[in-house]
Amino acid sequence: MTVEAQVARESRSRELLLCAGAGLLSGLLLFNSDYPINLWPMMALAFMPLLAVLARRRSRVATAALAGVGLSLGYLIPLVVILRFPISMSLFFIAYYGLFWVLFALLGHALWRRPGVMAALATGALAGLVDYATYSVVPIWGTAQSLGKTWIDWPWGVGFVAFTGLAGVVAVLVALQSLAMLAIRRPEAKAGAGIAALSLMGVVAAANFWVSPGEPEGSVRVAALTILEPRTDDDRPMPALANIESHIRPMVAEAVEGGAEIVATPEYSLRVEAEDRDATLEALTSLAREHKIWLFAGLFDNVDEKNRLLFIDPEGRTVASYEKVHLIYQLESYNPGDGTLALVTAAGGLWGGMICQDDNFPEPAASYAAAGVQAMVVPTFDWREVKDFHFESSRFRSVEYRYAILRSAMNGISAIVAPGGRVVAMRDAYTDGEGVLVGDLPLPAADEVRARIRAWFLVACGLLVVGATHPGNFLKTWRARRQGGRRSAPVANGVRRDC
Repeated sequence: MTVEAQVARESRSRELLLCAGAGLLSGLLLFNSDYPINLWPMMALAFMPLLAVLARRRSRVATAALAGVGLSLGYLIPLVVILRFPISMSLFFIAYYGLFWVLFALLGHALWRRPGVMAALATGALAGLVDYATYSVVPIWGTAQSLGKTWIDWPWGVGFVAFTGLAGVVAVLVALQSLAMLAIRRPEAKAGAGIAALSLMGVVAAANFWVSPGEPEGSVRVAALTILEPRTDDDRPMPALANIESHIRPMVAEAVEGGAEIVATPEYSLRVEAEDRDATLEALTSLAREHKIWLFAGLFDNVDEKNRLLFIDPEGRTVASYEKVHLIYQLESYNPGDGTLALVTAAGGLWGGMICQDDNFPEPAASYAAAGVQAMVVPTFDWREVKDFHFESSRFRSVEYRYAILRSAMNGISAIVAPGGRVVAMRDAYTDGEGVLVGDLPLPAADEVRARIRAWFLVACGLLVVGATHPGNFLKTWRARRQGGRRSAPVANGVRRDC
C-alpha cells in the first residue's frame, strides 16, 4: 500500500469515527433529557450533533447511517440498562427503535443534499413522523416510547399538541434545530432560516394561546390511594378481603376525613378469586355506602381473567365498569377488554376511566374526549424503573384533550392533574411512601374537552418530506454535481472529506 493510500485510509477512518461520535453524542443528550436525569430542555439541542453530520457538504450515505446508529446506541443502551428489561426485550427494543432513527438519518441525509429552509422544515417533519412510527407501528408502550413526552414539564409551552399529537413536539424541536444548523452551515441562508424559525415559534405560541385552559367550571374534592403492593409472608399477593381490611378501608376513612367525595384505588389493588368474589364486591359496595362516596375501585377478577375498574355510587350500586384493553407486552396475559367506554356523572362532572397502560395510547382518550368527559380516573400499577416515564405519558393526555385526571397508583405515582397537564398534587409510593393523596380537582367546562382530528398533521408532514425530496430536486442536484461538484470538492491530503 502506498503512503498516499495509507494516509487516505487513516483519514477516512477518522472521519467515520467522528460521524459515529456525533451521533452517539446526540443519543446521550436525548437520554439525559429524560428520566432519571430529566434535563428535558436538553432535547432542544440534542439533534444538533447528528444534524452537523447530515449538513456537511460531502456527507455520504454511509456516514449518515453510522451517525444514526450512534444516536440509537447512545440513547437506547443506557435506557434499557436503567429500565432493567429482560435481555430478549432489550435486544428487540434496541433493534426496533434503532431502526427508525437510522432510517431518519438516511432520509435526513437525502433532504440535506439540497439544503434550504424547506429541507430544514422537512427534517423536523420527518422526525415527527419517525417518532409517531416508533409508538404506532409496534405499539408496545404507546406514547411512553415518544421522545416528546419529556416536555410535559413545560405543559403551557406544548399545548399545541391538542392539534398535532405528541409527535408535534419532536417535529417542532427538530425543525428549529435544523434551521439553526442551516444558518450555521449556510450563512447565505441565515435570514431565511431566522424568519422561518420565528414564524414557526409564532404559530406554536398562537396554538398554545388558543387551547390554554379557561376558568374551571368547578372543582371536586378527590382522593387517590397510593399503595406499595401488599404481599403475604410467602411473597404472594395479599388476598382481597385481607387487603381491604389492612389497606383499603383505613385509607378510605382517611380520605373521607379529608373531605373527599370521590376515592380511587389503584390497578390490581384487589385480586379477586372465585371463593371470595361475592364477599369482596359486597365489601366494596358497603364501603361506598357507609361513607356516602363515589368509589372508583381497580381490581383483577381471576374468575374471568379481566382487569376491571368499578364505578360504585354513594348508594353502593355498581353503575359502570371498564375493562383494560392494552396489555403490557410480555408481562400481562389475560382477557383484554373490548374498549367499551365507562361514562358516569359523579359529583357534578362527567367521568370516564382507563386502566394503566391504556393511557399510553391516544385512541381511548380521544373516544372519551369525543364523549365530553371532564375528568378521567386512571388506576395504575407501575414499578420503580418505569413510573416516571409512564407518568410523563399519562399527563400528556390531559394536555392533548384538556380533561382532568385522577391517578391512583400501586408502586408508582398517584396524582391530581388539572386540565392542560398542571400537577395539582402528587405522591410517589417509593419516595413519599404509602398514603392518601387528597386535593381539589378542577373540572373544565364541557365545551373545552375536544377530540381534535390530528391526522392532518401527519399528512402535512408527509407532504412536506415528499416535496423536499421530489425526484426533480435529486435530478437537479445530480446534474449540478456532474457539472461542477467534482471541481469544487474540498480536498485534504488528497482525500475528500466524508462527513
